[in-house]
Amino acid sequence: MTVWLEHLSDVSRSHTDHVIVTLVNVRGSAPQEVGAKMLVTIDGLRYGTVGGGKIEGFCIKHAMEMLQSKSPPFMGTYNLQTEIGMTCGGEVSVFFDTQYFSTWSVAIFGAGHVAQELCRVMQTWSCQLQVFDNRKEWVDKLPDSFNIKKVHTENMASHVDGLPDGTYLMSLTQGHAADVPVLEKALQQHQRFSFLGVIGSKMKGEKIKGELRNLGVSEDALQRLHCPIGLDFGDNTPPEIAISIAAQILSYKSKLSDKLTGTLWSQVKKDKTNADGRINFECPYENGQYRLTFEIENYFKKQNLNPFFLAVPVAFNIMDVSRKYHVPLLLSPYGYSTYRGS
Repeated sequence: MTVWLEHLSDVSRSHTDHVIVTLVNVRGSAPQEVGAKMLVTIDGLRYGTVGGGKIEGFCIKHAMEMLQSKSPPFMGTYNLQTEIGMTCGGEVSVFFDTQYFSTWSVAIFGAGHVAQELCRVMQTWSCQLQVFDNRKEWVDKLPDSFNIKKVHTENMASHVDGLPDGTYLMSLTQGHAADVPVLEKALQQHQRFSFLGVIGSKMKGEKIKGELRNLGVSEDALQRLHCPIGLDFGDNTPPEIAISIAAQILSYKSKLSDKLTGTLWSQVKKDKTNADGRINFECPYENGQYRLTFEIENYFKKQNLNPFFLAVPVAFNIMDVSRKYHVPLLLSPYGYSTYRGS
């Protein structure tokens, strides 16, 4: 049992999706007793047994398919002779208990004082964290953790293209000269990222945005850039700056996350409706699911009305990018005020 718990602890701490396969009932002859269990990951059997041979191979294959399709827990009853192909004529019931970890990607460029503290906070999160710096001594100082990948590189910007879609990207380098190449590369493909931020003052932010404009970065992309990064609390010490950044990331992630399905959304664009109540999105769409959120609390407040509607999300599918889509919204709380947008 001690070895079993060690393996279970390993996959849990490393946030590895897995299935606990347990023999819960036996009728007639079977190669194992009730309670036999094994641990299966997407790579196959990790530890344990439910009887070996054909029954075990069948259960491992089924568990791996469940992980591949993100299936919920399941219990099946099988005749060992007719369904599994074994000579013994018993019947077994097997419970497949799936365990999934909702991992998400974070990239930090720069491994200085704030990044060191931020990694100590984020190493406890269910994220996969990559940290890049051209100073080996600072990379080596980063905490050792299963979810932190330390990358010593002379060209940090060259790693932006390889980041997963939906990554939360932060530039915490030693100065804006090192920030700009990373941010230029990231903002050229800003739709791929859930968050883009850079450490520094408002003055530094304006200077960086000016340089990025001169490099051809669009205004839509620059609107995505958070500078200064972090929520406005605490003092100017690295630990408290790190906490403020961590709080902002979690706050932003919460707004993009669907609490019911666990889906994590990446922000494509944020804009204001025109005088006709419309927004014209000029974005490089791809087929897939989208969510349009109308944030309308301030609309009613400006009319000195107590806002009944705060925000209205509308989720929809784009199946053909060559077509045009119109998503209308008409709200009339209590019959005395109307919000119209599309």
